[in-house]
Amino acid sequence: MKKRILPFSLFLIFIGLTTFGFAFYSDGNSIDRHGGKQNIQSSARAIKPATEYLSVIRNNQLTGIINPEDVIRTQYQISQQAASRSTSSLEWIQAGPDNFGGRTRAIIYDNRDSDANTLYAAAVSGGIWKSVKGGITWKKVNQENANLYISCMQQASNGDIYVGTGESFAAETFSGLGQMGYTGGFMGQGVYKSSDGDKFTLLEGTKPTLNDDQADWAFVNELAIDNSKKRIYAATNTGLKFSDDDGKTWVFAVDTAGTELTGNAFDVQVATDGTVVAAVDNLCYLSTGGNPFILRSTGDSISLPSEKLGRTEFAIAPSDPNVIYASIADENGNLKGVYKSEDKGTKWHVILPFTTSTEMFYTQGIYNNAITVFPNDPDRVLLGGFNLMEGKQYSEGGFYSWQTISEGVTGPFSPTYVHFNHHTYVFKPGSDNVFFIGSDGGVTEGTYAEEVYSFKTNNRSYFTTQFYTVAPSGRKNYLLGGAEGNGTISIPGNANTKEQGNEIFGGDGGPCAVSLINPDIVLVTVPTNNNFGSPVFRSEDAGDNYSTTGQFLGGKVGNKFFRTPIALWENFDNDNSRDSVWYFARDTIKGNSTIQVRSKNSGQPFWYTTPSDVTLYDGDSIQVQDRVSSVLFVATEDNIWMTWDLHQFSKVPNWYAISNDDYGFSGVPYSIAYSSDANHLFVGTLDG
Repeated sequence: MKKRILPFSLFLIFIGLTTFGFAFYSDGNSIDRHGGKQNIQSSARAIKPATEYLSVIRNNQLTGIINPEDVIRTQYQISQQAASRSTSSLEWIQAGPDNFGGRTRAIIYDNRDSDANTLYAAAVSGGIWKSVKGGITWKKVNQENANLYISCMQQASNGDIYVGTGESFAAETFSGLGQMGYTGGFMGQGVYKSSDGDKFTLLEGTKPTLNDDQADWAFVNELAIDNSKKRIYAATNTGLKFSDDDGKTWVFAVDTAGTELTGNAFDVQVATDGTVVAAVDNLCYLSTGGNPFILRSTGDSISLPSEKLGRTEFAIAPSDPNVIYASIADENGNLKGVYKSEDKGTKWHVILPFTTSTEMFYTQGIYNNAITVFPNDPDRVLLGGFNLMEGKQYSEGGFYSWQTISEGVTGPFSPTYVHFNHHTYVFKPGSDNVFFIGSDGGVTEGTYAEEVYSFKTNNRSYFTTQFYTVAPSGRKNYLLGGAEGNGTISIPGNANTKEQGNEIFGGDGGPCAVSLINPDIVLVTVPTNNNFGSPVFRSEDAGDNYSTTGQFLGGKVGNKFFRTPIALWENFDNDNSRDSVWYFARDTIKGNSTIQVRSKNSGQPFWYTTPSDVTLYDGDSIQVQDRVSSVLFVATEDNIWMTWDLHQFSKVPNWYAISNDDYGFSGVPYSIAYSSDANHLFVGTLDG
């Protein structure tokens, strides 16, 4: 349903549409505040403030880095408090959503299934999932190690599956791991192996040092397998390694001078003939025998560039191992160029140079950079970052035509829709026209038929969405959640399944709330990402429509940070209420009678006993304490705002600055909570 602005008078309709109105995309999933390409760029960069936010809340607030001593000290304190914990066990139930997916970096077809109906998919949140129905539905595997931060996955010819962990692509780029020593992505636990496709166990030789994100094996960025040699390659944060004994022991690859390749390795690929290509410190290294490796990034006219590199990804043609592609992002995350070699990497030429019209990464090329060659056509590739592109050679001179074949703004019901930010493309075995996409929105199946691409989202029971916040409603199965990359999701509990969700606000989600008095009234927040803007939106129909910011915030409440904490306190029987409502009698009511009065807060009824010495006659009125209370608190930089008028959709609420940097609160808020009577408010900030 298309989101509409809520009118509450002709005057405010006019004011809202002329002054405060904003437009939504046609499917209602996202708000377009800027229009056109600017909005796409804004959406693309959403991961940068998200990773910065995660870094800030995890790191030492004074040093700005994760100190292993801090972690060990906290673990010790927790163990000391174990005796005071409740011995009662909590039963946790999966609440959903069962139709959304999160950041998916690895997908493989199970080579033990000759019909190619069995797939594995893995995400950086939620672990490893299996489908035996061609990706239509998913089931969790690896329950003992439920939530590994998966970065890559490969399967050997004997069926063994290897999984690499650690979210380096978020960490390295946007939180400045190499420059400031801290990380936005979560470090991994090493490499895991499974021989049965269900239970994955850690290869002990790949276990990183506890909470040291610069340790060996902290981030495993890619795995590759040479089945002819029974060799496993691992591109890690400390270099390119390989193992010839099923991962028990590992050695560093070396260059032709015998120097170990110990830089940060983002990628490694193995061709059908055993040729290996790897990116170490984003430089191209090639080997036809598996070791040593020859440097092919020298910056000359026939080699790959050697300077100002951010991330280099390779793809080798399955049908011709001589053909290798390289997708390169510069140090700022923009496209530097796509290159092709037709002689195993000896000579390279550009097939997609950078121009403003070919920008595909929007500064996120280090975070999302994927390229795959069609199985039966070495001159045709899928290339992705923000959206998916197809590149096809159309002349013998090596010239390529490029077209964008997916879009992320149309919504899941459009045949061209694929969620923004792509990380992997995998073709169905034996097919050149069916493939799967792993993106920030989970799993999508792509089909090419009659020269037309179409897509369908395949996230049923694939519980991998990353949530920042959750908001209860007072009902068991009705929840809201603010999600990374998937906006604000409502799980009403009464859809096709009780876990099914609905995106009621696009972009990145944040703190949200549902009224206990009237569950149709919801509040959502959005990151304003360093632009002072309106961070809070209100709806009276569970998220189908929203008040304009003028109708709700009145131009007072604004923020410029990723998170805007909110807290909604409501009480059905507030002895201390200072509000009142008028009750109009329609009959004779004697003193000391119990009558039902309706609150100004959504007309919620409550009971009131009339004074013993007062008789009301038809047409009389009496002012009654409104015992139903609703107070909304909003924390922004240097300010705490409050309103009693959340339920008043017929007017612009009165907002009160109850604290600011002149008296009381100052700083950047990260969390907010209240006492049971709401007389005390607690705000957690960047500084504590």
